[in-house]
Amino acid sequence: MYEISFDDKMQTCKPTGREVAVISNRLKRTELSYENFRTAVGEYGCTFSPAIFSGSRKTKNFIQQQIFALDFDSGIPFCNVKSIAERYSIPILFAYKTFSYTPEHEKFRVIFALSQVVKDVHTAKIITCILMRIFQHSDKACSDPARMFFGGKGLLYVSKTEMKLDVKLLLFSFADYMCEFYGEKHYTQHLRSFYKNLNVPVKGCLPVTQELEHGDFCTISSLYNEGNVHFSPDQSEIPDLASHKSRRKVTRNFDFEILFQRCRLFHDFADGSAYYYYNELFLLAANLCNIEKGKNEFLRILNSEQNKGWEAYHKRNWNTILNAIIKADYKPESCTSCPHEAECHHQKNMILTAKLRKGHVRIIHQPDYVSLEEAVSHFRNNFIQSAKMHDNAIHIHTAQTGIGKTHICLEYLRNAEKPYIFAVPTYQLMQEIYRKARAMGIENIIATPELPEDLSPLLQEQLSHYYKIGAGNQALEFLRKEYQNMSPESQDHMLLKEYFSRLEKAQSFQGHIITTHARLLVMQKGVFRTHKLIVDEDIIRQAYNTDSALREDIETVIRNRLFPRNIKEYLEKLLQHKGYYYSTKRFRLSDTSGILDGLSGISSNILGLLEARALYCSEEDITFIQEKLLPDCKIILLSATADPEIYRSLLKGREVLYY
Repeated sequence: MYEISFDDKMQTCKPTGREVAVISNRLKRTELSYENFRTAVGEYGCTFSPAIFSGSRKTKNFIQQQIFALDFDSGIPFCNVKSIAERYSIPILFAYKTFSYTPEHEKFRVIFALSQVVKDVHTAKIITCILMRIFQHSDKACSDPARMFFGGKGLLYVSKTEMKLDVKLLLFSFADYMCEFYGEKHYTQHLRSFYKNLNVPVKGCLPVTQELEHGDFCTISSLYNEGNVHFSPDQSEIPDLASHKSRRKVTRNFDFEILFQRCRLFHDFADGSAYYYYNELFLLAANLCNIEKGKNEFLRILNSEQNKGWEAYHKRNWNTILNAIIKADYKPESCTSCPHEAECHHQKNMILTAKLRKGHVRIIHQPDYVSLEEAVSHFRNNFIQSAKMHDNAIHIHTAQTGIGKTHICLEYLRNAEKPYIFAVPTYQLMQEIYRKARAMGIENIIATPELPEDLSPLLQEQLSHYYKIGAGNQALEFLRKEYQNMSPESQDHMLLKEYFSRLEKAQSFQGHIITTHARLLVMQKGVFRTHKLIVDEDIIRQAYNTDSALREDIETVIRNRLFPRNIKEYLEKLLQHKGYYYSTKRFRLSDTSGILDGLSGISSNILGLLEARALYCSEEDITFIQEKLLPDCKIILLSATADPEIYRSLLKGREVLYY
């Protein structure tokens, strides 16, 4: 679709006199498809202006322009104009006969469409002037951005595909044209003069934008990030950027053989197996010119025996184009414009594809995707299959987050023959799933309770101390003893009464039980003889939790008379060690009642340290892995990230099945 100023009234002859002003006033901003545009203008004689305006058709009211038009009234045959366009890779959108066209004296109009939208009138004028310079026989009045063009009496040429002109490629084509016209020794001087007359600074032989905040100038390669192009006129004296010489940054020690193996575009260019148009060749050139000796490699391949048959390759002066790329310090083109972009394992550009810089990652394998429906069906079938198996294995199902794992499980629990324990990472998630299960009509289900949050500060402080020193199993026993001694009217007593009642009900419940990972790991073994187990999300971090004990707390324990000698000797040995340590001793303290009082003044997990095997001793503390054994029963594990190899390594002797 193209936006132009358009009059939909059809004409059969060239308007004259007052009628021209009437048509001009009728022009309005209109969006037309390629087919409607060429037919209305070329066949039905409708009038248009390539630009759109805010108000009347005046240069000062210019908004934007994507269509450009040139008039040819001197009698030059259209075939000659078409030949020039092909020579410099300037695609023509369509051409039509003007009302005064005759076979003896051809008069016609050629229409070009940019791939970018021009947002300022100065840039529109520069592009028009470049086109007029390349097509010397065009009418000089076409340079007015507010020009109005009458329609014609028949299409002369229509592009088979909707070919659009890329501005950056036009600039390099213009450099090629000027080199051919003035010669290699003098064309740069004439290019600078051309741009200077248009009040545009240049670098090498390409125009640049206005000065930036830090005094740098932005080369043409950075003008296309927004999908449009803008050349701002320089209001001061135009600097000669070409005189600022510094060593150009290029990629050195580059292996072209690796590029040949990894880049389809370069591979087919190097072995001559595919013909590439100007856009693809320019993509190759822009990348290779940023590699040491890349220019020579491009020219060597272009002129090789393999590419000898592609005659169009040798009609362009590629040496001039490559020099222009280098002089303008043009950066590598992105792989997004490559015809093989979707099928190639590439990086941002060809250079990074073959030689990664530090901090970059190369994707060596693209994942194969399936539809959501297929993924859900696959997961459901696998889950039901594993649920029906009579074994003691760990069944790991990996599936993406949001695929509906929980919903499928609850659907299964609704009609399951045996009750299940469903363990999730957090208490909040447990409550959410419980509510969802009830909403789905699952009646025989219960959620394990959480300790009340409103207990008295003193009681909370005592419980916190138990958990810090690793006496979590003893915390419940402590609470029961405290509960027996509380006044029935106290708030703590009422809260704990409800908590113990719900806990006892959950522990003896014969239906489905929803609980947390943490509580699952301390459940009585008997419950796993009556219930099957589903674990939602990876439980390894909870089962093999990392904790630490401060050296000063360990020294306090050593000095305490309540601890047995063998424990003190073991702790003294740990304090003398530096680095990794694997313990052959594990002190499982079945009766801690006698030593808990000796831990009242510390805040480290001493009991966990005594049970740990894998430790790391540093200057300040001892870090260790606190192992909590997974239930010895069949486990169905649902996760997006669980690694079966980690489970096989940690749980030797257990069969691990992966879905």
